Amino acid sequence: MALILAFESSTKLGSVAVIQDGKCLAYKESDIQKSHSENLHQFAVDLISDLNLKFQDFDYFASGIGPGSFTGIRVSVNAVKSFAYAFSKPVIGIDSLLSLAFQNSTHQLPTLCLINAYKNMAYYGIYQHQGLEIETLKAPSVILMKEIESQLTGPLLTVGDGFLAYQNFLPERILKKMQRPSNIFDFPTAKSVGLLAEKSIKNNLTLDWKSLNPLYIRSSEAEETSQGIVWSPLDFKE
Repeated sequence: MALILAFESSTKLGSVAVIQDGKCLAYKESDIQKSHSENLHQFAVDLISDLNLKFQDFDYFASGIGPGSFTGIRVSVNAVKSFAYAFSKPVIGIDSLLSLAFQNSTHQLPTLCLINAYKNMAYYGIYQHQGLEIETLKAPSVILMKEIESQLTGPLLTVGDGFLAYQNFLPERILKKMQRPSNIFDFPTAKSVGLLAEKSIKNNLTLDWKSLNPLYIRSSEAEETSQGIVWSPLDFKE
């Protein structure tokens, strides 16, 4: 069975996982965002050493591609591209919002995934679980949080650090439509990246290292500033 080394670092939670035949053989994570570039490579070395493997033993390398932190995304994407180039192996890129939805697939409500985009914005996508499959109801995009109510046509399971960042500012009428049971996950992980990568492999959706690109929905901070895109207040209308 295919052996996959997966990375995810689009949010403050950075992680590495070894996946094979639908199982996570090993996993390490850190929630110190500024250390992703140091930790993830060491995590990979530690995991393969613990499993008595070598980098060249992996059949595929997989990465979360965002949306999320520009710097964080580059850490995992560049790591995967480097390994894939060095060992002539294919790669798989996994949307981090889809990864977040996959981690909460035990719930049947449509799932609103929110990743903090800062400046009172969030990256978001809406997904519906259909058995073992996930249907994308709303493709990844970015939204001002003061406009999030427009997406709440009914009760939605709501997950992600985008919710955590803005929950204290959301009016009660909005919070009532955001279902938050206790057993949910708010950060995408390398485990889900690797397990979703297996699905991509079965569907022949793999790439060469040159074709793996980050999913950047917004421009960089400097580009937005030059374009006059600035912080917008959370002025929810009644």
